[in-house]
Amino acid sequence: MTFQLVGITGSILSLAGLNFPCILVGRFLFGMSAGVFVSMCPVIIEHTVPGKYMDNGYGSSTNIAINLGVAVNMSLGLLIPLEEEELATSQMWRFIYGLPIVFLLIGFLINLLYLTNDTVKHHVEHGELEIAQEEMGRIYPEMTEAEIKNEVSAMQAEMAGETEDTESIGICRAFSDVNYRGASWVCACLAVFM
Repeated sequence: MTFQLVGITGSILSLAGLNFPCILVGRFLFGMSAGVFVSMCPVIIEHTVPGKYMDNGYGSSTNIAINLGVAVNMSLGLLIPLEEEELATSQMWRFIYGLPIVFLLIGFLINLLYLTNDTVKHHVEHGELEIAQEEMGRIYPEMTEAEIKNEVSAMQAEMAGETEDTESIGICRAFSDVNYRGASWVCACLAVFM
């Protein structure tokens, strides 16, 4: 929810267009928000959707949404006038910069009103099996109570099989450790320059 608000703030700053630095700050905030969503959405899907459903379109849904967004944005670019006189007075750029606010507000309201708990996997990891089953029931209302319990149990068994020696690395270590820094710097450069 935080980065939805950051994205909305960035879009509003871009729309205000008081001066060029204001637009730059707005685009930076919106871009940062979009980058977080691109990274976060697959993780949320992985932590919420049982493995057997991943092949039903959930695994590829993030990439499909990204490519649809790119196609829509490229199509919106066709609405911008090409003549210099019209370009100087056109406000179409405001529409393009403001359109994401609609989607960010919808996402914000969904998170605020419907997806109020953490992911199913988070609750299973913390031993909150009843909450995990309740969330699974909200997300998959067609599943019976027995199926939900089986899915949560399977998730718990899968996590129990994970090795305990896997440690999470921080951002500093990702960019400084000899084992990670090459890939981390390449990914950071691709993210900045693409």
